[in-house]
Amino acid sequence: MGSPLLHPSVAIPSCLALVQIVGASALRARVPAALARSEALVRACVRETLASVGGSEVASPALGQLGWFPDVRSGVCFALSLQSALLVQPWPTTLLLRPEASELRSDDGV
Repeated sequence: MGSPLLHPSVAIPSCLALVQIVGASALRARVPAALARSEALVRACVRETLASVGGSEVASPALGQLGWFPDVRSGVCFALSLQSALLVQPWPTTLLLRPEASELRSDDGV
């Protein structure tokens, strides 16, 4: 088995959050420059928000960024704060016009 994801000294309970851009593969094929700018915005927001709530970025083979938090409250605070930070970013217009970049909704519109 490979090396552990977290250092053995990490106390449990703790919380992990994975941040990914949904539809990134489709967007990369259609608007690569806009996606690259957007990925940079997301990475910066994630790092700033992680630092503000006492979280830290964890190396991961997963696509996206993995954050670790010492407790669930910090993880939830991160998720809410990140959503607020992402709302005010200067997203590339070409990205916002793509259906792949639209908000996710269920079949009933919620």
